[in-house]
Amino acid sequence: MSTRDDRAAVPAQELPAQELPAQDPGMRDAPAPNCAVTPYGRGAGSARVRVFEWLDRVDADFVVSSYLSRRDARPAQLARRPAAVARAERRLRELADARPERLLLHREASPLSRGGLERRLMAAAGFAVYDFDDALQWDHGDGGLARRWAPKAAKALAAVGAADRVVAGCPVLADWASGYHHDVRIIPSCVDPASYLRKTGYELHDPPRLGWLGSPGNECYLLLVADALAEVHARTGARLTLIGTTRRSLGPLERLIDRVAWSEAVQRTVLAELDLGLMPLPDTPYSRGKCGYKLLQYGAAGVPAVADPIGVNEEILDRFGAAAPREPGEWTEVLLGLLDCSSDRRARLGARAHDVTRRQYSFQAWLPAWRSALELPPPAAPEPPTPPSPAPLHVHPAPPPPAPYAAGPGCSGLTAVRRPPAGPRRPASVRRAVDVAVGSLALVGLSPLLGGIALLVRGSSRGPAVYRQQRVGEGGAEFTLYKFRSMRWRSEGPELTGAADPRVTPVGALLRRAHLDELPQLVNLVRGDMTLVGPRPETPGMARRYPRDCRWVFDHRPGITGPVQLRASELAAPPDGVPDPEGYYLDVLVPRRVALDAEYLATRSPLRDLGLVLRTLRQVLGAVEPARADDVADLVPGRDHPEQALT
Repeated sequence: MSTRDDRAAVPAQELPAQELPAQDPGMRDAPAPNCAVTPYGRGAGSARVRVFEWLDRVDADFVVSSYLSRRDARPAQLARRPAAVARAERRLRELADARPERLLLHREASPLSRGGLERRLMAAAGFAVYDFDDALQWDHGDGGLARRWAPKAAKALAAVGAADRVVAGCPVLADWASGYHHDVRIIPSCVDPASYLRKTGYELHDPPRLGWLGSPGNECYLLLVADALAEVHARTGARLTLIGTTRRSLGPLERLIDRVAWSEAVQRTVLAELDLGLMPLPDTPYSRGKCGYKLLQYGAAGVPAVADPIGVNEEILDRFGAAAPREPGEWTEVLLGLLDCSSDRRARLGARAHDVTRRQYSFQAWLPAWRSALELPPPAAPEPPTPPSPAPLHVHPAPPPPAPYAAGPGCSGLTAVRRPPAGPRRPASVRRAVDVAVGSLALVGLSPLLGGIALLVRGSSRGPAVYRQQRVGEGGAEFTLYKFRSMRWRSEGPELTGAADPRVTPVGALLRRAHLDELPQLVNLVRGDMTLVGPRPETPGMARRYPRDCRWVFDHRPGITGPVQLRASELAAPPDGVPDPEGYYLDVLVPRRVALDAEYLATRSPLRDLGLVLRTLRQVLGAVEPARADDVADLVPGRDHPEQALT
């Protein structure tokens, strides 16, 4: 059984092909109307939820440019419509020339842009807001040539830097954006519960009906729980309703799947026929930046849900009182438990999810916040009373104003240098080719030295020659770093290693002094975990404790060498005798390291990289290099403090 409240907002007219009104040459300086720019049409979930559904609910007039007005902007779509692509590109440039009074840019302006068009549009507007709901900052264009040509990461960084305000869909995205902008607000990807058919009967279907909805690209997430689904099917006969594409792509799992073609009307009605809604996710940086929209759709329909507690999902599940299996093996137990429990319990879960969604994640609840974010004038007529604004996610706090470093821990004194440039000076593909070439040649040329060191390490102490440790790579993804073992095997102690650490072997001390223990990182260089020159890689435990204003450094690929690595004796670990080594490391050394990395990334060039590599070779060969005061003197306030001196 189900019921539906047919009250819904009247859809705003989509004007994907509308060009700006022709202007007299003498009128070119007149500002254009309010404008919204999105790469997709209303049929795409992201554009519909983040742009069109809001415009349906305000009385301000907006001109909408939605590129090709399709559900996606894949290269194949663009290649089939060259004339439409040309018109869309021309329309965006005309929009920039028209200088709109207010601009809302969602995700990207053009799939062909590399960030310059987004920056131009936002600079031309009187007031520009950038809105994003995916971890675009970690999408560096892996895949085909078209994606490598115009990676979304550079566009997101350019748009955030040029915006007057940034609106993020979840705390993970807001944390990243606040490293580059002082005014970041969180507005979730909202739903309209009144437009969903609501589930009212919670007796199980025969057979039980599990459900999932989403895009074809995300169907593969169901394979993460394929064993659990197969086991539940074997025990209960449960089947899976998949609302999306009708193309079968999940192999053996298809035998228990019933596919339903997606449409906006279907997703608002079929969900109520499910017994349980599913949302498996991999634990990756990109998944952590998702906004939990599938869970909110289940909540709008009053359907009990099961999901991986990744990113904002964990918070939503907690508010729903829903199950949150943390391992693939737990899914079987959780699903069987919900199918075996009483219908009253499932009804309570569904009712709570619906109530939380209505009060804390609906368009009605967040409309005042959205108006405020775009600085829209008050509505012409009083609006109906709205539920209290959802807390605590209403506004993401801006970073504190700059203050002397001595006033407290953190990186507040690095405001002038904490933003890296909008894009690398060298294409990523060129840098990658250099890394592979240098790493491969070095591994071959240094193989006798590598073998000799391995034998020396094995012969001097018990344990393997090569040590493996998890480090944080680009975008927060962890990778396995290789080093020659320099400490006693399986010796326990603090994560930070000082010069006089008793765990270090005599041979290890020699290798560390000459930086030879790091030679196996050439394997990481060839594999793509690291680049030749970049920030020093950090351990996951320490990375999680970095001051928020310093975490942007994890958006960049770590390097084998770099300004920080060349100052390892001063910046790698606290001096001996410090009462709180970890506190000193996080409060004093980390801001200095980030300052050096920021200065390097802002002036990165092939010539500078070559200079840093040559300085590293001199250091390895035993040349004693005097400390360079200009590396940090202009970057760290209060540098005359004796505890902050690097030399």
